[in-house]
Amino acid sequence: VTSDQIFTFNFKPESGQTHAKFEVYYTNEESATYIDEPGMKLLGVLNVDLPDAHLDNRSINFGLTFGPNKITAFTRNELNGQKFRTCKDYKTNNHQYNNNSNNGTRALENENIES
Repeated sequence: VTSDQIFTFNFKPESGQTHAKFEVYYTNEESATYIDEPGMKLLGVLNVDLPDAHLDNRSINFGLTFGPNKITAFTRNELNGQKFRTCKDYKTNNHQYNNNSNNGTRALENENIES
């Protein structure tokens, strides 16, 4: 992975789906593929609201950018333009999260970005 390289994929929510959860994992291993492999660690979870549940043909772009000091996870709702973003600093190991009492995962603080 090179600095400022962006990885994206398109996600199609199910009909009636009101939110999505994107779990972001990391490792120091060079050839890891699956999240249950040794060395894989949960960086955090990006939770996204999907308010247009009554509409069909919705599309969400999810992406990761690897900068020299931080990783940024972001989403964009292609239907209404709503954006969410969160970052983690590599050098300070600093990230913000809340405990999610429902399932015990760490939820990174989402920054809702106005279109």
